[in-house]
Amino acid sequence: LVEEVSGLVECPVVLMGEFDEDFLSIPAEVIRLTIRANQKCFVTRPGGDGDALAPRFLLTANIEAKDGGAEIALGNGKVVRARLSDALHFWKTDQADLPDLGRLKASAEKFCLDLKKPLDQRMARLDHLNVTFHAKLGTQGERVERIARLAEELAVPLERQGFNPTPDLRSDPPLAGEGKAQAVPLSSPHRGEVSRRDGGGGHSFADLARRAAVLAKADLQTEVVGEFPELQGLMGRKYAALQGEHPSVAAAVEEHYKPQGPSDRVPADPVSIAVALADKLDTLVGFWAIDEKPTGSKDPYALRRAALGVIRIVVENGVQVGWWPGFIVSGRRIMAQMLKTAYERKIDLPVDSLQSEFIQTLGELAEVSRKAQTALLEEQLSVPPQDWEVARANDLLSFFHDRLKVYLRDQGARHDLIDAVLASGASDRTPAGQAAPAEAGEQSEPMAVSANNDDLLLIVRRVEALSSFLDTEDGKNLLAGTKRAANILAAEEKKGTRIAVSVDLALFSDPAEKSLDAAINAAEKEAGEAIGRQDFSAAMRALSALREPVDSFFEKVLVNDENDSVRANRLALLERIRAATGRVADFSKIAG
Repeated sequence: LVEEVSGLVECPVVLMGEFDEDFLSIPAEVIRLTIRANQKCFVTRPGGDGDALAPRFLLTANIEAKDGGAEIALGNGKVVRARLSDALHFWKTDQADLPDLGRLKASAEKFCLDLKKPLDQRMARLDHLNVTFHAKLGTQGERVERIARLAEELAVPLERQGFNPTPDLRSDPPLAGEGKAQAVPLSSPHRGEVSRRDGGGGHSFADLARRAAVLAKADLQTEVVGEFPELQGLMGRKYAALQGEHPSVAAAVEEHYKPQGPSDRVPADPVSIAVALADKLDTLVGFWAIDEKPTGSKDPYALRRAALGVIRIVVENGVQVGWWPGFIVSGRRIMAQMLKTAYERKIDLPVDSLQSEFIQTLGELAEVSRKAQTALLEEQLSVPPQDWEVARANDLLSFFHDRLKVYLRDQGARHDLIDAVLASGASDRTPAGQAAPAEAGEQSEPMAVSANNDDLLLIVRRVEALSSFLDTEDGKNLLAGTKRAANILAAEEKKGTRIAVSVDLALFSDPAEKSLDAAINAAEKEAGEAIGRQDFSAAMRALSALREPVDSFFEKVLVNDENDSVRANRLALLERIRAATGRVADFSKIAG
């Protein structure tokens, strides 16, 4: 604003205007935006460290008036008071009941809303009015329904990783609809109930996440946000707090939009994390489903920013989730909602036609068809992924990898190390498309199944461990030996040379072969256990034990022996080196 004002005046003269103290009941952000955006003026604060505003503002005139600027300040004060009067009206209106609440009952029941609360009323109206989110992705109400379900499911892995909402020490009544909603695990073929353990103040984490997601877009129907769209989220938080929502719910209403840029902070409250991730995931999967992906420099829906937001939230908070199953299930829910809307669309017919028995029969058949189709779509959520779904999910995962590369390079990571980790495809979870085994009596965990490299946090940790390891002498030497083995294998594979399926100990003729085979066995076991604990530094230390046996092997053993069986056996030994190191990274991708 300083730069803007300095460009508007030639001879700046700073004056002070005033407004009534009654306007200070308006949130400071609204006052600041009103005075700044409309009047190009600066707000002031009273002395001290508080965040409150003073009933005065600074304006910049382009003339030094004879009266010292009194008339200019008075005139600006009148305009500011008029603007703030409108803002105060909006602020009070948003806290009052909406007219004709009866028409909102269906939407209130759908989202378990309490129509005695102003923000709940606004959410019900948002759904009732069928406000469009995107022509191909349905209404805001449908989107909120998807986000709420996904946020509720994300609460499960977050809770198991030790994320717990801030306890609410107040003696508040239960959340609207608490405990009523049932969630479907994202990657499980079995429908099950989401964990509802206490998340603070008697409310479960899952209930808090769902409640926050339901209210997250409600302030789009408020008067203040209608006048000042920049305040969406922030006003929702204030209205949520005023109607007595759990602190984590109120915070999530604002913070689910974060981060909105590379310098913006990420949400840290667990409920905010769940809703922010759900919101961004639904956006990304939705636009992938309708093939509205970013192309070149064009990204009209800020999908790159959304993906980077997911990455920053996951990495900076240490959230470990496999995203691939979420891509599949979220995509199916979007498609199911779109098809359901198409089936339920009403056809307007002339009154005379409606009296026809034939038309009535068609209407009855259509109703049966709608119910059958809805049931069919629900069943499809448990069907294994189809080829086209796998291709779309992999494409979105590749987009995340590209954004992750940019993020890590900005953090100083080497691009070749990132490529090496991504190329390895290391994953110790159940392969995609299969149900993860559950303990007796337990439901399968949402997002527990995964395609390779869909856990973004593990990718980052592997890059960090690999970078530290390669800075050591053992790391540099093992890299050289492993790359040599990989290069020999690549050359022989290109020529079509036979490589034994497994190593035959009886064909060993040199002690270096036996030593290397034994070292690989020990390193594989130790590194495998470390990877299972997700201790990639320990896995690297285990692999470093291969340095001397690998060096000795290449010094004393001729791989391309004249005997075909011996050569194939030694190539199989090199394949074991590549496989052992490849559990963490593809060393052939690393420079040096």
